Amino acid sequence: MALKVQLRRQVMAERRSRADRPGSQAALESRLEALLSTLVFRRLAAYLAMPGEADVDAVLRRHRQSGGALWLPRFNASSRLYDLAAVCSFEAEVSPGAFGIREPLPALPAVPPAERCSADVLWLVPGVAFDPAGNRLGHGRGYYDRLLEGSRGVRIGVAWDWQVLPALPHDAHDVPMDWVVTDIRTIACRAATAAPGETTEQRSL
Repeated sequence: MALKVQLRRQVMAERRSRADRPGSQAALESRLEALLSTLVFRRLAAYLAMPGEADVDAVLRRHRQSGGALWLPRFNASSRLYDLAAVCSFEAEVSPGAFGIREPLPALPAVPPAERCSADVLWLVPGVAFDPAGNRLGHGRGYYDRLLEGSRGVRIGVAWDWQVLPALPHDAHDVPMDWVVTDIRTIACRAATAAPGETTEQRSL
């Protein structure tokens, strides 16, 4: 736990120092959309970036414009946990939420937990840091691990390349990623995602 706290502080300090130059937005979007085009899914469960996080707004808007279903996280004040809600319009159905993070309006119905676990849901997941094995370091509250609990769809961590560290400490309750996409590389993290003929080691595209 102490190592996680230390790494979190280090990466957050680096993020503040890079506030004006986090990475190549165009390269990140291009890599992410290239990967999405190779995967089969019916619903996209994504996120709306906080300042300093890898921004996927343009990717989400294009996904919606093509008719794709989009789910976004929303803090539930009653349960003190995050749920998901389907969003059709960024302008009409999204506003700043409990932590100042953009999220679906409270009036929108929550996606049932059983639906979140469907194998046809593809997840885009933010994080403080990732490693090539798919381990994720969050902000320490466990919100995303609980949201991802039981998920069977493909999970893609999205970050700037400097957020990918050689190795991260992880616990049994931490939910790993299948892929990590940055502005520099696309990393297949788990053996299940490797193409036929590839080794089970991580590969960067």
